[in-house]
Amino acid sequence: MEQGRLKEATKAYQTMLDLKPSLHSYARAAHLRWLKGDLTGAIEAMQLAVAASSPQDAESAAWVNTRLASYQFQAGDNNEARRTADIALTYQHDYAPALLLRGRMKLSEGKSDDATAQIQTATQLNPLPEYRWALADALREAGRESDALNIEQLLRQTGAADDPRTYALYLATRCQLPETAVRLTESELKERADIFTHDAAAWSLARAGRIDDALTHLGQALAEGTKDARLFFHAAVIHSKAGHKEEASRFFEQATRLTHLLLPSERQQLQLVPGAINSDFADSMRPVTGASALNVAATESPRRD
Repeated sequence: MEQGRLKEATKAYQTMLDLKPSLHSYARAAHLRWLKGDLTGAIEAMQLAVAASSPQDAESAAWVNTRLASYQFQAGDNNEARRTADIALTYQHDYAPALLLRGRMKLSEGKSDDATAQIQTATQLNPLPEYRWALADALREAGRESDALNIEQLLRQTGAADDPRTYALYLATRCQLPETAVRLTESELKERADIFTHDAAAWSLARAGRIDDALTHLGQALAEGTKDARLFFHAAVIHSKAGHKEEASRFFEQATRLTHLLLPSERQQLQLVPGAINSDFADSMRPVTGASALNVAATESPRRD
């Protein structure tokens, strides 16, 4: 799956399910459904994974509950998402992904102080770029600019080694070191050519001014029909820079429906897209400163998002 060969992955996971339905096979089927744009189907499959979980494997139980909570959050069912994330934390009280998710939910609700506390704890447990980026945004939303800058300094020191793809996304979003971001994503593509690495490449190339190359990678990132807020946000910006007003407007609308999934710094830039569509993009998009039998390939269920 990390090489972007979803057809092969679908066959492999269906065989896994047919031979031995289990927490892990259900969870993989859920992820595959999500990648194919079937959020309702992903939720259904992940609920089977949760039902197959056990306190005897607390980490796996926490993992599948957190993944289910993230799908519920995307679907706009915040209350259920919170409840499911809390269940994850009953299996492991310091499970960083669940704490990060709870913090991001608070952030989407404008509760920056509560969000900061949750994300800070998650970051202490798991100081990866994804966590530090979210923490910096939360701190800045809470008016703690100096603390945000300190976290970003740590991110710059270790981001490229800890998680090159996410660090490249961060740099491109901040409009910083675009050639470094491009170099990191080019290296990542040699190891994993999945949807999200192509997206990171597209985003970095766009920031480096290589719009035609960015569009090529963007097409590969969007090819499976994945419904992801960050993908749509990047697509809106890149098509706007390419002068594709219709495509930019369409992706802006899709990203806006999922804006609660974006970090504040991303939401801020997304809101610039309508103006950029009808004006000089370079003037509009400035850097952010301070700133059982389960059919794996089931057809898409009616959308809830």
